[in-house]
Amino acid sequence: MRIVIGRAESGKTGFLLSELAAKAEAGQGRQLLIVPELFSHAYERRLAEATHNHGGRTAEVLTFSRLTGRVFAEAGGLADVALTPAGRLLTLTEAARRVDAGLNVYRGLADKPDLVREMLAILDECKTCRVLPEDTFRAASELREDDPALADKLIDLSELYTMYDSLCETSLPDPREALTRMAEALPSCAFLDGTEIYIDGFGSFTPQEVAVIDAFLQKGLPLTAAVTLDPRETDIFISGGKTVSLLRRMAARHSQKAEVIDLGACKREKPHDLAVLEREGLLPCTESTPSDGESVRLFYAADPFEECEHAAAYIRRMVAETGARWRDFAVISRDGDSYAAALQMAMARYDVPIFQSAKTDLLARPPLRLVTGALAVVTNGWRYEDVFGCLKTGLCALEPDEIDRLENYALTWRIRGRAAWSADFTGHPDGYGQQIDDAAGETLATLNALRARAAAPFAALADGLAAAKTAQECVQTLYDFLVAVGAPERMAARAAAYEEAGELQLADEYRQLWDILVGAMEEMAWVCGDSPMDTARFASLFTLVLGEYDVGSIPVSFDRVTCGAIDRVCGGGHYKHVILLGVNDGVLPQAPKSA
Repeated sequence: MRIVIGRAESGKTGFLLSELAAKAEAGQGRQLLIVPELFSHAYERRLAEATHNHGGRTAEVLTFSRLTGRVFAEAGGLADVALTPAGRLLTLTEAARRVDAGLNVYRGLADKPDLVREMLAILDECKTCRVLPEDTFRAASELREDDPALADKLIDLSELYTMYDSLCETSLPDPREALTRMAEALPSCAFLDGTEIYIDGFGSFTPQEVAVIDAFLQKGLPLTAAVTLDPRETDIFISGGKTVSLLRRMAARHSQKAEVIDLGACKREKPHDLAVLEREGLLPCTESTPSDGESVRLFYAADPFEECEHAAAYIRRMVAETGARWRDFAVISRDGDSYAAALQMAMARYDVPIFQSAKTDLLARPPLRLVTGALAVVTNGWRYEDVFGCLKTGLCALEPDEIDRLENYALTWRIRGRAAWSADFTGHPDGYGQQIDDAAGETLATLNALRARAAAPFAALADGLAAAKTAQECVQTLYDFLVAVGAPERMAARAAAYEEAGELQLADEYRQLWDILVGAMEEMAWVCGDSPMDTARFASLFTLVLGEYDVGSIPVSFDRVTCGAIDRVCGGGHYKHVILLGVNDGVLPQAPKSA
């Protein structure tokens, strides 16, 4: 084992890539470079550049999750279809329903979808840390006398965990266990024989990843790991120090020697102010250092939108005055999602093309907003906000001007509840105290026609859900509602319109949303098909299911400003101009969260 250490930009990645390039040139053996998921594409490009596009002869960039496919292709299990995030949530709900009678603290969990999601996060942590149900049972026994309340919680967790694993064994495997299964299968796999393993980009490893690395060592594979660490400042590089100690212990356990290669300080020449920040930013401040006034510039803003507007104006000016390219800029923040909307508006105002590396809130998108809004209509008594929230998604059978006319009447006469939407409107379109003449009667007839078209699908949905006894019947009723309002056709038309307008990222997103909706309904029908389900429980559970999905997108063109969270953007490449938003006390560096 070799452990390459050094500060950021000390040349660790260059050290690995130069070795890979030399071995590719000589055609020596086979090498595997394992990197984090977010940065795999960037490393593939860097490997291609370092080897002049010949690295694929001997070297390959993989992530831990992609490596599972290679192992399972030989050991078996590659064809297994794993549960989706939504399927995992539904499976745990079914597990809670089956063991409900034996629970003490968490009885009734199946009827509390929000609590199910929190429990799923706990199971995720258990699987990532390779904690088994028997381990939690054992911990509960040890805590019985000292902390009986915690012991009861652990016993309930063990019951849920055991039933959840049992359901996964009889249906589909949990993807969270893929790395554990791969670590168990690796020693018997021959496809890695003679392969040199390189690991880069990780600050630390999860217990599952540690088990995979241990399997590499068990097979006797040469391993080189790059870790960001300055051994002279261990109080700053705490995570790197722990990772190096862990790797050394693993090497010793397999009777191997861990050679440490220290590349020292940063080798890249930095502007004065950035060099000062890198060197002293996390140390106690003893005296101030004069700024060069160029490399770091500070801007004070009153609110996030003003920050984003300043960033957009600065980028526009630099492109116009210096000939910089859009791709030379990165706009980053501690939490990219909190700035997503403001950035999108500000950049559009200054006509700056961007790619946002952020998780999309799918429940705010019109297709999913239509579904959650329709379920809210039938469960919340046909409130004005819910009804017109659905109509204004643009995916129902009414045009915008028709919705406006209907909304004006509903506001004038306070149309609320299913009864008001089921009966003909009789009030004067202009309000109280007016006589209905021929013109008003004609307008009223038009409004009643719009009311019937708007209310019919919601009434059918309410009746169908009320009559449904199982989850499968509820899903079928919801699908019939979407077909009745013409949602599939309207979503396809909107995707085509976005594509024609040049909004390729939105067009691709809309094409994925219908598949997400159908997939969520199919999975719920499959996992909870015969389970008893009433309207309120179905509405809350299906909304949570939709929240488990996300859409993947790639930049529609290379020359765009990259925007997003620090950890999602900064590891993927080098930028000539970086704009850091939200540098506030407690945000950057981030203050520890209380337990």
